[in-house]
Amino acid sequence: MAALSVGGKWGLIGGGLGLAGGITLALAKRRARPPQQQRQEHDDSDTPYLDAHGDLASVCLELAQFRHVAPREFRTIRESLELVLEIAARAGAATRSTVNHAWPGMVRHAAYRGAEALRLMHAKLERVGRGATSFNEAATEIQTAFDSCQHNVTLDVSCAGG
Repeated sequence: MAALSVGGKWGLIGGGLGLAGGITLALAKRRARPPQQQRQEHDDSDTPYLDAHGDLASVCLELAQFRHVAPREFRTIRESLELVLEIAARAGAATRSTVNHAWPGMVRHAAYRGAEALRLMHAKLERVGRGATSFNEAATEIQTAFDSCQHNVTLDVSCAGG
């Protein structure tokens, strides 16, 4: 077995102390913030485009009553809807010089992710046996918004792009 040199031994000791100190500091910072505050920051994300559409914001509030059953799916639906609305707003105001021809594909992908999350959330709610009627109405309105925005973005990009 090879013996460590004096410098190697002190380097190993210093590395171990640094690692232990880093872990301790990370755990102390984690404990300093209460878990409720962590969850609240994550749930109250900034959604200016969704907030600007009051009808869709109210539908998301209806859908929020089921988020405890499928929190990841609810977050995906909200994020996808926000992205679709943002791109639709940008495409609606685009000119020939500012248009991005990737927007229709981006909207299609975001809408697909949102629709898939709606489907998964519906399956989880059926498994639990909760509020199918209320959820179905909200899901239909959100799916209609996804489809409408996809159509509008495609038309806006084709008109602005020339």
